[in-house]
Amino acid sequence: MENSQRFDHRHLPQLDGLRGIAVLIVIFGHLAMYDFGLGVERLAPIAPTGVDLFFVLSGFLITGILWRTRQTERYYLNFYARRALRIWPLYGLFLLFMFVWANRWIPVLALPPGTHWQVFALFIQNLWYQQPDQMGMVLVVTWSLAVEEQFYLVWPLGISRLSRRVAAAVLAAAIVGAPIARWLMAPHDYMNPICRCDALAMGALLALWLATCKPQRREIKNRALIVIAFGLCGEVIGLVTGARHVLQVTMVSAIFTGLLALALVSNGLTRILSTPVLRFTGKVSYCLYLSHTIVCLLVLHLISGMGWTSRVIRIVIILAASYGVATLSWHLIENPALKLKRHFESRNAVAPEKPMREVFESPAG
Repeated sequence: MENSQRFDHRHLPQLDGLRGIAVLIVIFGHLAMYDFGLGVERLAPIAPTGVDLFFVLSGFLITGILWRTRQTERYYLNFYARRALRIWPLYGLFLLFMFVWANRWIPVLALPPGTHWQVFALFIQNLWYQQPDQMGMVLVVTWSLAVEEQFYLVWPLGISRLSRRVAAAVLAAAIVGAPIARWLMAPHDYMNPICRCDALAMGALLALWLATCKPQRREIKNRALIVIAFGLCGEVIGLVTGARHVLQVTMVSAIFTGLLALALVSNGLTRILSTPVLRFTGKVSYCLYLSHTIVCLLVLHLISGMGWTSRVIRIVIILAASYGVATLSWHLIENPALKLKRHFESRNAVAPEKPMREVFESPAG
């Protein structure tokens, strides 16, 4: 008889690969739509789907960690300290660079009037500004970090206080409620956490199911394929009925949730996602995500031609420079900060039959 799928405490390299795919979708989406790349505006919908994948991964990984540690001492302290060590060192330097130096001395990176550093330091930029373009191109990518931080603020309390069934019901309600919220709040729905919680909830629901229901590999594969098919059908329905704006985030997130579940049990997909390039991209994805627009604008300033040769040269330089900056960030900033996590280990964590490994803990990095 086929054994239940186990997720032990070893590193899961395929999740690094998925994170790498997510950030590459964002970067190549921006390179496709903006003038520093191909400048094809109709390709604008590509980049946001990478954020949807980040959210699915974040919901999955964070819920797995919280469920496993929910009965430990210093539950909240350990979780928030580890999150702060992952997010704040690089993010703090990013804000210092933008508000203290770049905004004064690099005109191409100047921020729009009325851009307040306090809003970004408190991770409320997605609530403060009505539209993404009010933040400027460099800072706009931080709206997704704000959504994740708001998720981190609420969900640890839910996991510690709610039963499995109630938690699952809350997640299901979030999945159903998010598209309704997008319909009601349009056009101010893009960055609103209520309107974007379906992706996080899908990843969280997958983690909860795996941690508590002991599904077999075949069952995981079958359900993953059903969820992917559901997402694809929903995309078609959205296009045909004109409801794509309301349904797209939910359906794309469903596809990515199915892909994530499949990646956990499919040897072939695991091999693809575990390739060194994807794994490395996933490892440095946090800095890639934060810094690539800075690199793009600086390169466009240096190489300003709009011919195809200039565009291709810019894309190559942007990719090389972005990876270079992200590599330096990993070795000089992020990895040293991550080593401090050892001071906030959760002891006596719940060890279910199928514990899940935290893999850098967040799509943020």
